[in-house]
Amino acid sequence: MDAYLQILFRDGILVWENCPPFVSLRQEGDDVYVEVSEDQSVVGVVRYQTGGCIRWHVDVQKSARFSLISIQQKQCSLDDTMVVQLQENAHASLHWMVAELSTFTTKRQVDVFFHGPHSNFQLYGLHVMSEQASVETKTHLRHLAPYTTATQQVKSVLFDRATSLFSGLVHVEPVAQKTDSNQYNHSLILSDQARAISKPQLEIFADDVKCSHGATIGQLDRDEWFYLLTRGLSDCDAKSMLLTAYCQEIIDTIPIEDARDRMMHTLLRKLATV
Repeated sequence: MDAYLQILFRDGILVWENCPPFVSLRQEGDDVYVEVSEDQSVVGVVRYQTGGCIRWHVDVQKSARFSLISIQQKQCSLDDTMVVQLQENAHASLHWMVAELSTFTTKRQVDVFFHGPHSNFQLYGLHVMSEQASVETKTHLRHLAPYTTATQQVKSVLFDRATSLFSGLVHVEPVAQKTDSNQYNHSLILSDQARAISKPQLEIFADDVKCSHGATIGQLDRDEWFYLLTRGLSDCDAKSMLLTAYCQEIIDTIPIEDARDRMMHTLLRKLATV
């Protein structure tokens, strides 16, 4: 069973509870250092009470797994950076799920180094932004060993004059044969003034890999919307149901049932206000 770690971010300071002995966690200014020992598994939930700048440095050792759920629902700006080292002794894994439900600005930079074979990285992002909010996600994955795997899936729902930018680069070194890495970015535009930009990129220098990328920018499916209306739903309820289904795929990646339920409840409250 995974150990459970709760973290609060307020006024530039992290406060954590129930930190297990096999996790090293310390803060030096804006830099937060996390190390998960060999053969251990931990789930951390971070709740941002205020905005600010935070730089994560995550080191996952052999056969260790770290799942981090970052939830930003307060009305404040956030500058978030993560540097991940998946170490040389293989089978290290990091799963990062991030959720923003905001009217402010979020910038996120993710750098991942796959040093060991069979290492795995997963990034799942959900951004529900309104008013003049903006969210910027930039990722750079460096596959430096064979048999490494990665999944990036980032979804946005944009109201009013909100904007989103996703820029993802997957780099595969010649030694990193059998790499399997994919990235997907999908955006729903629910206003004439909302904007989404997607820039997935691949740099592949190995000849035996599976790498893919994809991006979509569009609106709600009018046929699905009309079908729900014919089943007796109101216009507002039909819209909420379609948006909830769109977001569900990301929320379902949260490994803790209570955190999933709270995230869904927060999402429904957000959708009711826009």
